[in-house]
Amino acid sequence: MISLDYYMPNESGNAIRVSVCGIVFYFSYSIVVAYYTHATGLVASHNVWSRTTGKHLNFICSDHSDRTDYDTFAKGLVEVERRMATAMKHMDNLELMKRLEEAANEKKK
Repeated sequence: MISLDYYMPNESGNAIRVSVCGIVFYFSYSIVVAYYTHATGLVASHNVWSRTTGKHLNFICSDHSDRTDYDTFAKGLVEVERRMATAMKHMDNLELMKRLEEAANEKKK
C-alpha cells in the first residue's frame, strides 16, 4: 500500500511523508531527510540543507542527538532503497505469475 500526506501543517506541500509497504520516507521539498523502517526505527539526518528543512527535521525528530550524520544517513537510505527495489521486483514477478495463472485458468473455461 502507498500513502502520501503532509506531516507539518501550513507547509504548502513542502513537507511530505510517503509510506510504501510499511517504509516511511519524509521529504523536505524533493529531498528525503528521514526514513522509518521496522528494522531501523526512525533515522533522521543532521540538517545539511536550509533553515526551512531544519524546521521540517525539528518536527520529525526534535532531539538533535538522535539524528545521524549525513554520510551514514545517505548510506542507510541507499540500502533501504535497494531492499525496497528488490521487494518490488519480487512483487512484480508475483503479479506476473498471478496474471499468467489467471489467463491459463480463463483458457481452460
